[in-house]
Amino acid sequence: MTLFGLEQTQATSDDYYTPVWIFDRLGLHFDLDVCSPPAPPPWIPATRFFTMADDGLAQEWAGRVWMNPPYSRPGPWVERFMEHRNGVALVPFAKSAWFDAL
Repeated sequence: MTLFGLEQTQATSDDYYTPVWIFDRLGLHFDLDVCSPPAPPPWIPATRFFTMADDGLAQEWAGRVWMNPPYSRPGPWVERFMEHRNGVALVPFAKSAWFDAL
């Protein structure tokens, strides 16, 4: 499922960057950030990054995943994350079917 038709060139209301202190406290390195902004912030400890232009939902996920999905439609991302089962997901609290499953 493709959620994005165009490459992102500026910040949107879906862009809520994870603060560095969260990564500091997690103390983890990730193999992949599946929902990265166009220019990944230097404090995200990941080896690879999928941006909007890459369409992370259409790509193969491998290893430990970091996921801070678009807040406008996190459901498909959460479902994919649950299938992958390896990583950390930062999602908004929601009264959704996916939230109960997660």
